[in-house]
Amino acid sequence: ADAEANCPRFVREAILRVLPLVAHRGDKDATDAVLLLMSDQDITIRRHAVQVCGKLASHGHPEASERLLALSTDPDKEIAKNAVAALGQISSRRDQLSAVLSNMALVESHLGGEDQEDDRPGTADRQASVDVFMSQARR
Repeated sequence: ADAEANCPRFVREAILRVLPLVAHRGDKDATDAVLLLMSDQDITIRRHAVQVCGKLASHGHPEASERLLALSTDPDKEIAKNAVAALGQISSRRDQLSAVLSNMALVESHLGGEDQEDDRPGTADRQASVDVFMSQARR
């Protein structure tokens, strides 16, 4: 609300166009400005701010990740789509690894779980790969 009261719309738009050109990923002030604009009343500003957040927030940035995750279910389809894309841009390797492992566990649970004997070719190799991923994710 403060940004809207103090800055005309064209200034907020300009900020979002220029920040990715002059700020580096992880710049705290730039990220804070974008996070503020993600709550703007103007839907066009919010859509653009979500995109810019994916370019500027540091990998694994907790507040940005939390806000983008919440916006991934926004009623505005463009905001939701931009939030999902931005989450992919700022996720850390550990986050990506966790998502892969979660999806693998979900697939296994739907296929009968890990408790069943699986004598298909390559199963032991796949399990060894999962074990390696798990050990890296825990570091």
